[in-house]
Amino acid sequence: MGEGRIGHEQPHQRPGPAGRRRAAHRLARLVTEVLAPAPLAAALLLVVAWRSAPTLAGAVAWGLLAVLSGSVLPICSSYAGCAAAG
Repeated sequence: MGEGRIGHEQPHQRPGPAGRRRAAHRLARLVTEVLAPAPLAAALLLVVAWRSAPTLAGAVAWGLLAVLSGSVLPICSSYAGCAAAG
């Protein structure tokens, strides 16, 4: 009888076991991707460039060069090698 009346909403239901597993899986996937070696190396290279360059423009230039040669190119070459093999 009280269904549908304004101010009488159904209480919020907690997600079931499947919903909690999906949320835990998404969180684990996010942590895995963020803490992978390539993003960590890129972040550290950017920090070193920022701390060692005399100007902001120099930091950006050195940071981009370092990230490109230290993280992006190795990842691309490994993906290319995997694609060629499989």
